[in-house]
Amino acid sequence: MAEDQTMSLMQRYLDSILEANKVTNLTRITDGEQARLLHIEDSLVGLPEVNEAPTGLYGDLGSGGGFPGVPLALATGRKTLLVDSVKKKMAIVQSALDDLSLSEQISTSSERIEDLPLEYPQNADAIKAPMMTPAMTKFFFIIPDPSYRSDTLFPADSPAPGASYF
Repeated sequence: MAEDQTMSLMQRYLDSILEANKVTNLTRITDGEQARLLHIEDSLVGLPEVNEAPTGLYGDLGSGGGFPGVPLALATGRKTLLVDSVKKKMAIVQSALDDLSLSEQISTSSERIEDLPLEYPQNADAIKAPMMTPAMTKFFFIIPDPSYRSDTLFPADSPAPGASYF
């Protein structure tokens, strides 16, 4: 997809979220220009890390209104899973994705983070998460070497060889 088409889709998604935000709290930012800067531009700050991660599923845990997940998904073309335990938020995000015909590339889940391995047994290859807990680590680590099992725990202070964290 051309860069101008990608930016247009990001803006249309943002507009959809800001419209829904008038009745359901998805973001504290209501000004369109400020939202573009703080949601789209800030989301794309993580683009180099996502591009350097092994190809495959990208997971945005604690996605809220779909940021940074949607802009990063559109910029990279990766299949993406947006996760937030607030079902109402994920329903609105899913509706916006459906309206923009993005549901094949970007999906949502309102499962609790610790239940994700049950719903999605495949590993994610790149993850954005606000924090890490031992219960969540089997879904979080980017492990490019397939000889490592997905349920092997690697504490942040002694990561697996070749693993990336962000």
